[in-house]
Amino acid sequence: VEIVLKEHGVTPLLSMAKAPADDVKVRRYTAQAFFHLSEKSRFRKQLIDEGSTGALLRLASSLTAANMESRLMKVIFTRTHS
Repeated sequence: VEIVLKEHGVTPLLSMAKAPADDVKVRRYTAQAFFHLSEKSRFRKQLIDEGSTGALLRLASSLTAANMESRLMKVIFTRTHS
């Protein structure tokens, strides 16, 4: 996980978060990547500093609209909407 942040991997994730709304797989996998990156509290500030908050909101709203029912997506939605 740490290598993604060290190698500037957040920028491509931010771009993928802007994928067309009909590309549900890309958006879902991007949300999962943010989920795993944000599990460690020491990485959260860097994610916020790099602009992940807006991307998470876009992903949450688009994936909610797509009615994703997986357990992982429910956890992500709970975290981003709390």
